[in-house]
Amino acid sequence: MLQINYRPNNFDDFLGNVSTVKSLQSKLKQKALPQSILFQGPSGCGKTTLARILMKELGCDQKDYIEINAATESGIDTVRGIVKNINLRPMFGKVRIYLLDEVQATSKGFQNGLLKPLEDMPSFVYFILCTTDPQKLLKTIRNRCTTYEVDLLSDKDMQGLIERVFTAEEKPIDEEVVFDIIEVADGCPRQALVILDQIIDMDPRRQRRAVRDYVTNEAKTIELCRALLNHRPWQEIQGILADLTDDAEKVRRAVIGYMSAVAIKENRGSVVEQAASVYRCFNINYFDTGKAGLVFSCYYASN
Repeated sequence: MLQINYRPNNFDDFLGNVSTVKSLQSKLKQKALPQSILFQGPSGCGKTTLARILMKELGCDQKDYIEINAATESGIDTVRGIVKNINLRPMFGKVRIYLLDEVQATSKGFQNGLLKPLEDMPSFVYFILCTTDPQKLLKTIRNRCTTYEVDLLSDKDMQGLIERVFTAEEKPIDEEVVFDIIEVADGCPRQALVILDQIIDMDPRRQRRAVRDYVTNEAKTIELCRALLNHRPWQEIQGILADLTDDAEKVRRAVIGYMSAVAIKENRGSVVEQAASVYRCFNINYFDTGKAGLVFSCYYASN
């Protein structure tokens, strides 16, 4: 997958965010890197990638690198496990790193439980927190971390990334396709690589059509998710489905991901209950049923 093959492995390959990269490099050179770091910025802009680069720079072995998806492991038991093991020395490398991704999704109990480790940790432990919404973190969490902004890429950097992939994959470059991807990805390198993964082997004409179809399907999928969450009438759902040409299983995963995000972020019980109700209609894959499975899941969810 292009997302994996073209993920930066070092600071030299990391595009954009020059001031953040230079600051991290300077701290590493001085051997003064903060032990608690907060990377904040939009989704897909490279926060987790920077954490993995720091893992290598600090001499952390993969087995001593604990990556926790806080969106799914957000409860108090997870932070209790961290507290229990924090004083254990690294098994293979020089340091142990805890990466807490999507940390804004953690419960208040989790965040309160994290305060002590962030304030008083062994010299061989580093915490890296990644968030798209720092305001959802306790102020006391933010105060214990050194914050680095990670921003979306400029159009120039996006163009460089896309052209580099085309060149490395030995595919002809169509400038119109490049600029279409830049517009669709909107500064997000991960999104650009997702699109490239789908079109890289097509001829330029099909690439242009595929990028435009991608835009339409992304918008229609979000429209479908919102309609299901708001319990819109079946006739309205029918209209959305008629315009949706994306793979049914991909749409199903988008729906359950959307409903999961709503359940994590929403405080109103009625909205969470509706998200759970929709989820129950989409929890079986469509590998055998295809588009028919998607249609009837939507029908059941709207009734």
